[in-house]
Amino acid sequence: MDFFLAGVVILVFAGLLSFFPSVGARARGRIAFAGNLCALILCGGPAVSQLLHPAPVSLMAATSIPGLNFSLRLDCLSAIFLVCLLMISCLSSLYGISYFGGQGSSSAPWFWFNVLVASMAMVLVSANAFLFLFFWEAMALSSFFLVLHDSGKKDVREAAWIYAVSSHFGLVCIISLFFLLSLPGGDMEFASFANSAHSRVIAAAVFLLSLAGFGAKAGFIPFHVWLPRAHPAAPSPVSALMSGVMIKLGIYGILRVLVILGGFEPWWGLVILSLGITSGIIGVVFAFSQHDIKKLLAYHSIENIGIIMLGSGLGVLGICCGVPAVSALAFAGALLHVFNHSVFKSLLFMCAGAVIKATGTHNVDEMGGLMKKMPVTGACFLTGASAISGLPVLNGFVSEFLIFLAALHGLSAGGTGGKELVYGSVATVVALSLIGALALGCFAKACGIMFLGEGRTECCNGAKDPCVAMLLPMMVLSGICFLVGIGGVFAVRLLANPVLELVEGLDARQAEISLLQASYSLGLVGICALAFLVLVIGGLAARTLLLRGRKVLPSVTWDCGYSESTARMQYSGSSFARPTLEFFCLLLGTHRKGPEISPPFPATSSFSTHTPDFLEDSLFRHVVNALSRCSEFICRIEKGSVHLQILLVVVALFVILAWSMLYG
Repeated sequence: MDFFLAGVVILVFAGLLSFFPSVGARARGRIAFAGNLCALILCGGPAVSQLLHPAPVSLMAATSIPGLNFSLRLDCLSAIFLVCLLMISCLSSLYGISYFGGQGSSSAPWFWFNVLVASMAMVLVSANAFLFLFFWEAMALSSFFLVLHDSGKKDVREAAWIYAVSSHFGLVCIISLFFLLSLPGGDMEFASFANSAHSRVIAAAVFLLSLAGFGAKAGFIPFHVWLPRAHPAAPSPVSALMSGVMIKLGIYGILRVLVILGGFEPWWGLVILSLGITSGIIGVVFAFSQHDIKKLLAYHSIENIGIIMLGSGLGVLGICCGVPAVSALAFAGALLHVFNHSVFKSLLFMCAGAVIKATGTHNVDEMGGLMKKMPVTGACFLTGASAISGLPVLNGFVSEFLIFLAALHGLSAGGTGGKELVYGSVATVVALSLIGALALGCFAKACGIMFLGEGRTECCNGAKDPCVAMLLPMMVLSGICFLVGIGGVFAVRLLANPVLELVEGLDARQAEISLLQASYSLGLVGICALAFLVLVIGGLAARTLLLRGRKVLPSVTWDCGYSESTARMQYSGSSFARPTLEFFCLLLGTHRKGPEISPPFPATSSFSTHTPDFLEDSLFRHVVNALSRCSEFICRIEKGSVHLQILLVVVALFVILAWSMLYG
C-alpha cells in the first residue's frame, strides 16, 4: 500500500507543478504525463499482483473525527478497475500534451486532470464511507471543472451544470445508502457493513439507492441526461478518461454494494437486467441518429454500460438460482467488458479528437474522404469501431461472447435454474443480438461518412494525421484491442479471482470449471483469428511482391455514365440511417426540416434532422420546472411575513412532538 500512496502523491504533486507560471505549455503536459506514468508503475504493480495472486492489502489509521478512519483496502474487484484507470489516464495524458499544446495559457486542465485520476484511484481503495464520499466528491468537482474547460460557450456551461446537478443527486442517494448500512452499530467501515445483518427491507432500500446514486455516475437510463452533453463539451482527452473510466466507477459502486449486502433477491437481478436492456437498446438507437461524432460516441457509452449491466444482472440471477456457470461467465463478461470498453471507447474519443482538430467540425455530414488524408487515424478509428461492434478478432467480441455463453448456460439449466433465469437468459440473448446489429450499422455509417468517399466541405481539404504524441496512444490502444481479441483465453484467466470474489457462496470449483471451458473456446477462436490475420498479412505481402517494378495507375470504377463522382452523390448520415431508424420512429420522435420537392427541376434546398432526447424533454424538464416553482415558493415565504414564518416553525415543532410521542 506504500507504493500505491506514493503514486497518488506524485500524481497530485505533478498536477500542482502545472500552476507554476514559469512552466511552459508543453512542459506542463509532460510533467502531468510523468506523474501519470509514475502512478501507473507504482500503483499498477500492486493491482496486477492482486489479479495474479489475490491477497487483499489493507491500511487503517484512526482519526479524531468520529466515524472517520483512513481505511484503505485493495482487493481483486478494485484491482481490475484500477488497471483500467491507470492505463487510460497515462495514455490520455500523453495524448493531451499536443491536444492542449495550443491552449497553453491555461494551466488548470492538467491540475484538474491529475486530481481526477488521483481521486478515482482513492475511491477504488477507500474502505470507509466518509473517506469514500470525500474522494467521490473530489472526483465530481474535478471532472466538473474539466467539462467546463471551454467555458466561453453557453452549451458547455449548461452541460457542466447539468453534470454537477446529476452528480450531487447521486451523492445524496449514496449518503442515504451509507446511512442505512450503518444503522445497526453506527460504524462507517465497509467491513462492518458486510458483517452486519440487514433486514430485507433495508437491503432492498440500499440496493435501489445504489442503482440511483451510482447510476447517476454510470449514466445508464434513466440517469443518463448529463452524459450526451458533458462528453461532447469536454476536451477529447477528458472525454476519453470520463467515458473510458469514470463512468465505470458507478458500476464499481453497484458491485461493491452487492458484495457488501451478500444475499441477493431474484428481483434484484431482473431490475439490473431490465436497466441493461433499456440502456443498451435506447443508447444505440439514439447513437444511430446523431450527427455530432462525440455525441454519437457518448450515446454508445450508455449502450455499453447497458451491456455491462446485462452481464451483472444475469450474474445476480445465476447466484440467486444456484447456477455457478451462469454467474461466473456473466460476471466475467461484465468485468472484461469494463476493461474492453475502457480501451476501445478511449481510442474512439482520441480518434474523434484528432479528426475534430484537423477539420474544425463535429458534424459527421460535413466530413468525408478522410482516410486518404488521415490514414493512421482512420485505421485506428476502424479498429475501435469494429471492437465496439463486437466483431471477432477484437476485444469487444470476447466479453460479449462470455455474456452470450452465460445466457446459453441459463437456457440449458431449464427448470432447475428457475423461471427467472430462463426469462433473463432469453432477454439477454435477444437484447445483445439487437444491440450488436445496431452498433455495427451505426459505425458503418460513421466510418463510411467520415473516412470514405470525397470531402463534403472545404474543412476536409487541409486535414492530416496528428503528431506522434497523439498517434502513439491511439496505436497502443488499437494493439490492445487485437491482443485481447486474440488472447481472450489469458484475459479470462486473469479475471478468475475477481469473479470468484463476486460469486462467493456458490460452488467455486464449478465456477472455475466454467471459466476454464470458456477459456478453451476463446483459445480456439484466438487461434482462428491469428490464422486469419496471418492470411491477410501474407496476402498483402504477396500483392506487394507481385506488383514490385510495375506501374500501378488509379482509375475510376464503373460510374453509370457519370464522368466524375462528387460528394453530392454520396450518402449522408441521415439518409444512411433512415431505413433502420424508421423502425424506432415512435421512440425517437425525430424532427425533420426540409421542403417537399415537387417541381421537375426544383431549386436548391436543404434537409436536416434532429433527434431530441425524449426522457429529457418529457420527464426531467418537467421535474426541473416543478423544483424551480417550489424554490420560488420557498423564497417568497422566506422574504414574506415574519408572522407566517413563526407559524411554520410552530407547526413543525408540533409535528416533531407528535411523531416522537407516537414512535419515540
